[in-house]
Amino acid sequence: MPVPLREGLVDYLVESVKREHRAQDQAGYFRLSGAHYVPTLKGALIMTWKLLPPLSWHLKSKRDREARALLTELGV
Repeated sequence: MPVPLREGLVDYLVESVKREHRAQDQAGYFRLSGAHYVPTLKGALIMTWKLLPPLSWHLKSKRDREARALLTELGV
């Protein structure tokens, strides 16, 4: 059974996505091409550099340490 949407939720989500895309356009990560946003060279590099080793190893290790610390703090 579908859950009824709160009034204005869809409009809020649409505006939120538009606001986020405008911010990324202004920052130079994306550009509007027709009706679609496409990554710029700058945006593509920024989005992918952290996925490459050795930085990805460091970021994963940091995320794991933070998760362990949170689980310890919560007593899990």
